[in-house]
Amino acid sequence: MMKRMIGTLALGALLAGCHLDDRARGGEAARTVGLLTDQMVSPANRAATPSFAWRMCSDRPGAAQTAYRLKVFEGVGEDAREIWDTGEVARDTSVDIRYAGPGLKSATKYTWQVQVRDETGTWLKPARGFFETGLFAKEDWKGSVWISAADAKVRGAGTVSAQGHPPKNEKQEAEDGTACFAKTVENPRAVREAYWVVAGLGVFEAYVNGAPVSRRACRAAGGRPVRDFLKPGFTQNEKTKYSFAYDVTHLMKTGKGEANTFAAQVSAGWWRDKIVNFVGRKSAFRAQLILRHADGTETRVGTDTSWLSATTGPVVRAAIFDGEDYDARVRTDWMTGARDAAFRTSEVNLEFRGELLPNPGAQVRLREDLACAP
Repeated sequence: MMKRMIGTLALGALLAGCHLDDRARGGEAARTVGLLTDQMVSPANRAATPSFAWRMCSDRPGAAQTAYRLKVFEGVGEDAREIWDTGEVARDTSVDIRYAGPGLKSATKYTWQVQVRDETGTWLKPARGFFETGLFAKEDWKGSVWISAADAKVRGAGTVSAQGHPPKNEKQEAEDGTACFAKTVENPRAVREAYWVVAGLGVFEAYVNGAPVSRRACRAAGGRPVRDFLKPGFTQNEKTKYSFAYDVTHLMKTGKGEANTFAAQVSAGWWRDKIVNFVGRKSAFRAQLILRHADGTETRVGTDTSWLSATTGPVVRAAIFDGEDYDARVRTDWMTGARDAAFRTSEVNLEFRGELLPNPGAQVRLREDLACAP
């Protein structure tokens, strides 16, 4: 009888121990997931005060966040430098935590880290997220202006105001055709990192050495580049336009003295589409190239009248509702630096007088994960 009682107690103790082990495993399994910057995963083109969010994940009943500590670092990997630390914040809030540290730099990669304390007082393993900034200060655009192709035709062209608008009693509409721009830039010194920030009056695509601009997710070094489409999206035409920042180092020749060609095609889009809008007379392009060198210096190349342009290219016409006509026979050697007799000096475009801001939302991308195999 005594042996049976001892055996029962031993079994009970063993089961209790297993239960405690399960609870302990549950505590260890708790983790911080779903890191978002401005409600997006590792986004680019952020403005000066991004917001952060995360979730605490655990299968333990009653698990909850009781505090957090958030840090922001300039850069990624081993070279990242801490610039902001909230310290321990005794709150259960995990959404819309606004950056409040020293001013962020334009066109720069950042890492952020959050560590959460649960209801048992245990600090979970830190989790990391990433983001990149765009150009958010007016002075960042110094040396860059809106440019148009001088040969772009306008129906009903006549006199215009100093702001570039036609008289109220004269209706002007843009002709069909796509404005194409190109400039070859020689590296004054070896390039460590290069950002190209682009904007368009009209739907546009930008290219480096003939390849469409794309972005390597900074959270996965060496990851596959990701493209976006249908830039810049809809805005109030006379008030706001969006810019898009790309780290284009992976598309460039980076050696001293090596040359790279930067190009763009700009169609009508929301700016001068004949069905939905008559605001714009000519499509236009604006960009700022930032070359960062190993010695810490920068070289900036903005769009100006030294850029060559022409109404040409394979996109014969493109419109919001009418779609696109594409002539695949037309060569695009000008995207890789070849001379093209159609290209001439660009002209300054003064039509748009509003604000140029980093695109605040998600960019349009292909959902390849939804594609079905043939």
